Amino acid sequence: MEFSTKNYVIRSFSISDSDEFFEVVHEQFIKKYVPYAYCETREDSREMMADYVKGDCRRDFYLAICKDNKIVGAIIAVEIYKKFLDCSLLISKDYRNQGVMKEALSGFIDWLKENSSTILGLDLVIKKENIASRSLAKSLNAIKVATRKEEDIFRILTK
Repeated sequence: MEFSTKNYVIRSFSISDSDEFFEVVHEQFIKKYVPYAYCETREDSREMMADYVKGDCRRDFYLAICKDNKIVGAIIAVEIYKKFLDCSLLISKDYRNQGVMKEALSGFIDWLKENSSTILGLDLVIKKENIASRSLAKSLNAIKVATRKEEDIFRILTK
């Protein structure tokens, strides 16, 4: 899978992406907000990438956000609940607060609207202190659908 937005190419990960993926996810910010995606070592990154590329993961999407042929972030959207994808957003520290994720996620939403008749939306689980992700959800007209102890769940409808 591959599509483009104005400034980025969003494509499925390949096994050769593991080192670049490691550079994005090997930092404390990712460990704090998306702990399951955090990689302690390059080997962890290779194993995670191998699982992503294997392709036996329901209707899941493991997408690299690329600028000038370099991975600057990722969208990981997995089908946990029927018809909704649980979406994790990862962005390199050098590209935060620049609108990258809004453009990439908007492109993915548009792609889903055009190419999927069964996925109704994306769910974003956001910690209460993660102001940037809350702002992103609001800018994409996400609706708060649930609250947990330290986080809220926002839904972006695609249908």
